[in-house]
Amino acid sequence: MIYFNKSLSVDDLHFGNGARHRVGAVLVLFYPKRNVIGLVDSLLSECGCVYIVDNSESDHDVFLPQTDGVVMVHGGNNIGLAKAYNLAVQRAKMDGVEYVVFFDQDSTINKGFVDCALGDIGKLQAEFGADNRIMGLRSGRKGENKGEVEMTIGSGLFVRVSDIVRVGGFDERRFVDGVDEEFCIRARKNGYAIWLTSDVLMGHEIGESLKVFNLVNVFQYSPFRVMLQVHHTRLLVAEYFFVFPLYVVRKVVWQAWHLLLMFAFLPGRNARLRALLKGILQS
Repeated sequence: MIYFNKSLSVDDLHFGNGARHRVGAVLVLFYPKRNVIGLVDSLLSECGCVYIVDNSESDHDVFLPQTDGVVMVHGGNNIGLAKAYNLAVQRAKMDGVEYVVFFDQDSTINKGFVDCALGDIGKLQAEFGADNRIMGLRSGRKGENKGEVEMTIGSGLFVRVSDIVRVGGFDERRFVDGVDEEFCIRARKNGYAIWLTSDVLMGHEIGESLKVFNLVNVFQYSPFRVMLQVHHTRLLVAEYFFVFPLYVVRKVVWQAWHLLLMFAFLPGRNARLRALLKGILQS
């Protein structure tokens, strides 16, 4: 999880009982399953409101609760993840919400998630002082130590609305893949830091993979996802190679390795090769 907080004031160290009403949840859907209704209920018990962006392109049989606190921001066509985030943030800003926390439809949270998150923000401020440029922190995995990290995924992103605006929102040239990574890189470029914590936990599925020779996992991405990922990496090289060269090189090597594994062990090589080329050439 990540909390975006720049120059927090002393008042931010003392959250009252109504603190969770300063937080809005952003939930982006794409042909959701019925269990998403339970997630909406959980979010309503934790946050002041839930902003829903439904990117499903046709009707589905999941009827979301029509109740106070649920705000439908968009529905009816797939506008992509970055634009969905930006629309929800714009609405939250209009409503005077101070923080937003982003979720996917397969996310799960524990009771007290928001209160614990807000508490950890106060702990960071107390430790590093009022003049720090801490942008946020994210939840960790077993075995990880607390400290500064380079990036986090979008699901679980806990951020102050004013800091999203200050950084420039989410890059809508990226449809799905890389939206979170580019945002974190741009935040770091602007002097923010992202911190890891093990105090706040959230469940999230990261996609299917195939175990090869019981040694390595091969992500089973569709040709469309391959195109999006390659396009994101091409933009990353063009925009940030001279800012964070080591990070960008690691990213290119990592992606090349996983593409090689997909070409070697998964069917549909020709379709993925065409998608790779399209991702490189896409403006």
